[in-house]
Amino acid sequence: MWPHVSGMLGAALDVSGENGPDDALRRVLDGEWQLWIAVEPGRLVAAALTETQHHPRQKLLWVVAMGGEGAIGVALLSPLMRGYAKTIGCDAIRMHARRGWMRSGMVPPGVRHTADVLTWEI
Repeated sequence: MWPHVSGMLGAALDVSGENGPDDALRRVLDGEWQLWIAVEPGRLVAAALTETQHHPRQKLLWVVAMGGEGAIGVALLSPLMRGYAKTIGCDAIRMHARRGWMRSGMVPPGVRHTADVLTWEI
């Protein structure tokens, strides 16, 4: 199944350049990250990777990468991730995303844009 999942997540992983598909698989297998998949009969429609982050003032479920068939996958995965985050005591779910996500119709109700990410290449 990983070849299908990594195909869906490849573009999202490439955006940051921090982790490739092989790195992501290792982190999932090592228990550092959680793998989420959304399926419909006979096909994979979306996948996501998350990690739990502990900060002095917040505990977050960080969405490392998400990909798939747009709104269908987000609609299927978001409630599951939200329930998990609540169960483990997270204060919020957070992800880096292009501004287009807010206009896409794929963002669940209650999500707000809080920041953009700036990167200095060295």
